[in-house]
Amino acid sequence: MIIDFHTHAFPDQVAGKAVRQLENHYGIPPFGTGTLAHLHALLKEAGVTLGVISTAATKPEQVRSANDWALRLNAESPWQPGEGDEPGALLAFGTLHPAYPDIPDELARLKERGVRGLKFHADFQEFYLDSPEALEMFAAIGSDFVVLLHVGDRPERNRYATPVRLRRLLEALPDLRVVAAHFGGFQMWAEAREELLGQDVFFDTSSSLAFLSADEAVDLIRRHGPERILFGSDFPLWSPRTELARFCSLPLTDEERRLILWDNARRLLGL
Repeated sequence: MIIDFHTHAFPDQVAGKAVRQLENHYGIPPFGTGTLAHLHALLKEAGVTLGVISTAATKPEQVRSANDWALRLNAESPWQPGEGDEPGALLAFGTLHPAYPDIPDELARLKERGVRGLKFHADFQEFYLDSPEALEMFAAIGSDFVVLLHVGDRPERNRYATPVRLRRLLEALPDLRVVAAHFGGFQMWAEAREELLGQDVFFDTSSSLAFLSADEAVDLIRRHGPERILFGSDFPLWSPRTELARFCSLPLTDEERRLILWDNARRLLGL
């Protein structure tokens, strides 16, 4: 069984706009349409058991509606832990914004409804990971949720979510359960090595395997520890099937593959 820990999907009416924004930001021609239907079909095609869907409220006023959409998805397509050998199941994370005025109430609502994680893309949400307002928000989250963070970007862009800022966040809040996307820093893998290797943080493989050599990827995995690595495709920028093939081509042991494709995510999500 396989868990794709890093996918994105959007309501049909905004999916096209969201995908164009991703392409404009990263300069990567997207593989997918960004719709739930396309994601579900591709996960089934790739044989992925469960896809974790991330969303992020770019503005505080979008928090409630983004979470309502995630809650509806989880209610309409429930996946029972321990079951689901049939590929294509979906599980949605919620989100927050440091400027949202009712963070404790929203966290209580999400926890009551069984949401397991929260996604943040600080570059799009425009906050620094180690800012006072962010630290206050993450302190309120505590260990109740898995926190999936976009980390890294091109060096010439803003510096909202760099590996060094994440290290400061982890030092300030050691109980936070963090997944640092893109091997700890998209296009900032040297800084991720220096700042995050060996820290108590998970990495995912999303939007990285096309840019790293097999030796570089395996070295990152083994130096950080395969028990702290998660497979992620980053649909709609990439195809789950293609990313899975890239991952499976790495010269890893069967045990390492099993940890990264299934066991680590299952353990982290409490499945």
